[in-house]
Parts: sequence; C-alpha cells; structure tokens
Amino acid sequence: MKYIQFLLISACCSLILLLPTACKKPCDKADCGTYGNCREVDDEAVCTCDVGWEKNSSELCEIRSTDKFSGTWAVAASCTDQVSFDRESLTYTVDITAEDPEVNVRRIYIQGLGDLPECLDGSPIDQVLADVSINSITIGALTYCANQAKQFSGFKFSASNGSINTAHDEISLDYRVAWTKLNDSGELESVDWLCESTWTKP
Repeated sequence: MKYIQFLLISACCSLILLLPTACKKPCDKADCGTYGNCREVDDEAVCTCDVGWEKNSSELCEIRSTDKFSGTWAVAASCTDQVSFDRESLTYTVDITAEDPEVNVRRIYIQGLGDLPECLDGSPIDQVLADVSINSITIGALTYCANQAKQFSGFKFSASNGSINTAHDEISLDYRVAWTKLNDSGELESVDWLCESTWTKP
C-alpha cells in the first residue's frame, strides 16, 4: 500500500514539474525586437512590426521605414502648365531627411521639390512635408513663400499621392504646384505646373 502511495506521489510531483513547460505559449520565448509584437498562428510565433518599423536581417523590428529614404534622389519630371499648356522636361535633385521618430515615424522632409526659384526675400523654399508607408507617398496641400506685399501668392502645392518601389529604390509622384506673381511688366502672371516625376537613387 505504501509503495502504491509512493508511486502516486511521485507521479503527481512529475506532473507538477512538467506543467509549466506544457503551458508555455509559442510567443513566450519569441524576440520580435523593440518595435515588434508577437502573435500565435497555428501554434507558431509570428512577429509583426509596429507602423513605421521594419525587420532587420535578424528578423527583429528595429529599422525605421523612413530611414531608407534619407539622402539625395535624382528627379526626372515632365511638366505641363495648366494655363498656357506649355510643356517642359526637368531634371534636378531633392534631398530627403526623416523626421525624429519621437515625433512621427512616417514623415519625411523633401528639399528642392519642383526645382522652384527662391522665395522673393531670397530665402530657399521650405522643405515639403510628406508621409510614407511601405509602398506609397503622400504630400499634403501646403503653401510656401507667400508675400502679399509683393502680390506673390506663394508656391501652392496640391495634395498629391505617389507610389514607392522599394525593390528598385524608385519613387513615382505626380505633383502640382501653382503660383501667381507680378511679371516684369507689372502684370499678374499665373503658373500652374502639373508634373509627372520619377525619382531614383544615384
């Protein structure tokens, strides 16, 4: 009888020791990185990254998506003036910097978009703000360099959407920028460029 009790006690103890292991879930040991989250799919641990972050070579969510855009891009644009219907081909460069991740992980700043002249006071046009995701880029409607005293409307960018081909480091963006100013004859002159552009990393 004592032997049977001993066996029962031993079996119970063994079962208790095994329970923590048996109750562990796939995500318990998974490391998804600082900006990743684990979820269980078919008894497997699957890591997904927070918005604005991607996996590195170790499959950890540690890379900010906007970092890949930083630097200089070569732009080829075909523009049509919606007032005069004149067409012009432009080639220029833009410089992109990423926003501080503590502020916005999806925002970038574009310096030089449109190859526009300086503001009337001689200062350079402000950086154009854009939001990027995995395969799209969006520019909001913004006006830069307006000067009412000199009857200059400022450079008015319309809201625009484009696509991103991350495999080939290429951005396609149709953007529109318009302005009204006094010409050399003292008359108001309007310009309204609609441009189809392709950006590539040199």
